[in-house]
Amino acid sequence: MTDTGSGERTFRCGRWRLPLWATVFAGGAIVAMLALSLWQVERLEWKDSVIAERKAALKARPIPLPSVIEAAEDWDFRRVTATGVFDHDRETYLGARSLNGNLGYHVLTPLRRSDGTDVIVDRGWIPLRSHDRANRPGSLTAGEITVAGVARTTGKRGWLTPEDSPEEEFWFVVDIDAIGRHLELKNVVPVYIEAGRSQSVELPIGGQTRWELPNDHLQYAITWFCLAVALAVIYVVYVRRLNAP
Repeated sequence: MTDTGSGERTFRCGRWRLPLWATVFAGGAIVAMLALSLWQVERLEWKDSVIAERKAALKARPIPLPSVIEAAEDWDFRRVTATGVFDHDRETYLGARSLNGNLGYHVLTPLRRSDGTDVIVDRGWIPLRSHDRANRPGSLTAGEITVAGVARTTGKRGWLTPEDSPEEEFWFVVDIDAIGRHLELKNVVPVYIEAGRSQSVELPIGGQTRWELPNDHLQYAITWFCLAVALAVIYVVYVRRLNAP
């Protein structure tokens, strides 16, 4: 270990004199950035797999939603149908949701089936003025109906997601268990349906499923790799200048 005279500590590696703390910092940073780059590649492979699974599920033929579902996650994004009668008196709302820049809600309505089970159905979007059902009488579908749509599992609540307000019939996340308890549904299935667009009613506007996922992992992987290379180049240039006669 030597001192350059400027206070910088160095050590020998063969014929090269290397700066101690610059080597420690650069070596650790380069390893960390390369690890992050490889991690982003792994995330890319995982994300591509999830997107492919969703696309395949959404292209499949709709199947009847069973009464008993043991693994709800296996049904996420599968195209399904369910037949029953809407219980409009237990309607509740998911907000805040926008459509084409207009603020509104999604209407959540239990579908009572003949087998005794209830399915929560996200019927789609309504504008703020239509929160009052008197402003959309055509939406109160009567009698038995078959709903076609996409099965979804309970939504994930982010740390910035506000708390739900069941007393105001207002939810920020479709929490199937919580909504089922609030609406006093005795036998609610553990998935809900995001209904497709209906040709028979103007509101709610169905077909609001968002299946796309942000997939920027390749760009992140390249960025971390380029930063590692850039730091390595800077370090090599610095070492060459330090060893210059």
